Amino acid sequence: MKMTRFASVDIGNDGLKGYFGSLQEKIHIPNVIAKENEEREIIELEKNTLNGLHVTVESPSLSKNGTYVVGNLATRYVDNERMGTHSVKAESDQSLLVLLTALAVDATKKFSERNSVIKANYLLSTGLPLDEVKAKKRKVLKERLVNSTHKITFLQTPKLQGKTVIIEFADVLVNGEGVSAFLDLTTDDKLHSKNEELHNQCVMINDIGGISTDTAVILTGGEIDNTASKGIDEGTLTYLEEISESIYKELHIKLKSLKHVVDIIKSGKTVSVKGKRIPVHHIIDPILRRAAKTQMKHIESVWEKAPEVEKSIQIGGGAMILREYMEELNKEKQYPILFIDTTDDDEEAIWMIARAYWKALQLYVKHKNLQVVSV
Repeated sequence: MKMTRFASVDIGNDGLKGYFGSLQEKIHIPNVIAKENEEREIIELEKNTLNGLHVTVESPSLSKNGTYVVGNLATRYVDNERMGTHSVKAESDQSLLVLLTALAVDATKKFSERNSVIKANYLLSTGLPLDEVKAKKRKVLKERLVNSTHKITFLQTPKLQGKTVIIEFADVLVNGEGVSAFLDLTTDDKLHSKNEELHNQCVMINDIGGISTDTAVILTGGEIDNTASKGIDEGTLTYLEEISESIYKELHIKLKSLKHVVDIIKSGKTVSVKGKRIPVHHIIDPILRRAAKTQMKHIESVWEKAPEVEKSIQIGGGAMILREYMEELNKEKQYPILFIDTTDDDEEAIWMIARAYWKALQLYVKHKNLQVVSV
């Protein structure tokens, strides 16, 4: 029987979050790519593998094979490519490139190597926004992955240079993002029931991402309301870009990436200018209040379609960024809007979907009684 590795991957608009083999092994890669030559101009290789991902990817599922830098390294390129507002994740070459690169990095750690070639087999659990699920895109994504061989060759990548990974998929489970969040909220890491009161309530799960917001209404008993559940092409990305541009106009400081903007928001809303800390809350606060108002209006519109909803639970990286502003706006309305309590690293809400995919995968294997030799 072929050795197979479990993986659960949330391909977010801002970044890929994935668990590999267990909930103790995870990888985060910004969902950013940039075209590059097979030889890039460098003085020396980066020290960390994830900071120097430079790969050639060959797959029958890509519109065109090519050589790219991926993730942290790509964020440093002026002409990089990010997910667009109207991107369809199931059909996106970029999402597939980042996914295959992440799997290849993991494969080098766990599968055997022969003549610098590693053959890896994965049982993958991933997902799509609810609007894409409604549009029957699950089959599209699955067919792009299974029954194909995907080849990733590491070029000038620290510790992996010259290695080639050939990936096949034993199967691919494609989940709906909002429903998966409910699974994580009601199931612990050992698949035991938790927060059992949620099964007896109608709840709204609002997943605020970078480019879009995915909102699922879960009826009493765990069934999804297909009519009221919807997504909007509105997240935090455009607001973060506006903050970056405003800081540049006022202080002539060019921020390297949108992650840098998020770090500034999380660490006191100050930037370093020639060794001095300069406050920028007067730039950040009005912009993020506008983003929070958009989310509040969206939540209200869903509530109008599903008045039986008892509480709205905010998740995702955008929820972490907008929490103080949404709570401020809600002081007057007093809606039952809740936020996931985060860890010191603010990762609880951000990793929720990837963790939910992991739990869904374990339940899938158990339900199908699959005999898998896991790596």
